[in-house]
Amino acid sequence: MNLNKTMLAYATITAAVVAAGCLSVKTEHEVKPIEINMNVNLKLDKQLEELVGTEQRPDLKKLFDRGAVGIDNRAMVAPRGAMSSEEMEFVLEVNKKRKERFEAMAKESGSTYEEVAKSAAPKFVERLPEGKGIWYQTAEGEWVQKK
Repeated sequence: MNLNKTMLAYATITAAVVAAGCLSVKTEHEVKPIEINMNVNLKLDKQLEELVGTEQRPDLKKLFDRGAVGIDNRAMVAPRGAMSSEEMEFVLEVNKKRKERFEAMAKESGSTYEEVAKSAAPKFVERLPEGKGIWYQTAEGEWVQKK
């Protein structure tokens, strides 16, 4: 009878050790990085949405409607047709401000400028008016008109 108690004790201890070893393997290491990445991406998306919303200007819209500019795949306003020197200065200023904002977002989120710019481009394209044939550049670099 003493042997059965000893075997039962060993079996219980073995089961406890195995169970304890299995329970502590993954739980702490997988959840935290996912949560941090999600928060950074969500914050970056929100900042990009706010930026796109504040940049809806009539003078920029006129250039898009005329086909003088388009949105490239880095979210910059790209010359596509004839413009006056004042219009070109305006486009350069818009791009300068965008670049500064993207760089600040990248620094704050721990991303790169390229990652922020690539994420921003589709958001700007989404906001372009329908039916005007406004030009934008796909992620692959092809220029197409929005229909």
